[in-house]
Amino acid sequence: MEESTFTDSRVCTLAEQFVLCRINGEKKEGKPLIARYKVKQYPFQVVLSPDGNVLTAAPDYYDADRYVALLAAQLSVSALQSKQAWAPLTIVAAEQGELAAAQAYLKRTNNDPAASYAVGRALTRKGEHGAALPLLELALSAALDPHESVRLRFLMAESLIALGRKLEAVAGLESVLKLKGASGDEKKDAKERLKALTR
Repeated sequence: MEESTFTDSRVCTLAEQFVLCRINGEKKEGKPLIARYKVKQYPFQVVLSPDGNVLTAAPDYYDADRYVALLAAQLSVSALQSKQAWAPLTIVAAEQGELAAAQAYLKRTNNDPAASYAVGRALTRKGEHGAALPLLELALSAALDPHESVRLRFLMAESLIALGRKLEAVAGLESVLKLKGASGDEKKDAKERLKALTR
């Protein structure tokens, strides 16, 4: 589990909401805990509440998907419904190309702009422009950083072109030229993209 499960970025992200401990049951310090939680085989997962009550005690090997499910099931209902719990997990899943999981997690983020951007970008890469565009638009509506805004407008232009909406793509690229805070390189890139579109 140490080489695969605990190095998985989804597990690492979700585990930030827990205090993780590894106990060696063969050593003197671990024997009282092994007895207390009735550990009969290894590996053995115990999830405790903040007040020390056992929420889950589960023997067996857990791959990353199963461990994510175990940890997620232990979060309180309010945490599961909050974007703080799901947005980072959504971003990691999208960056790893796990679109089905990312889209499922995204529903729990209450339209978190960063999560929407990550999933929209991943969908664009997969050529799913119709699904990507509304997510990119949502992320753009919340973008405060001009460079992030430029990246979003470039991605949106790519999706618009793929969907046959060239005039909207041109308008989006032209808006980069007027955007305060956009760098000279970003504006140059926008001009080159516009030039290629208007040929």
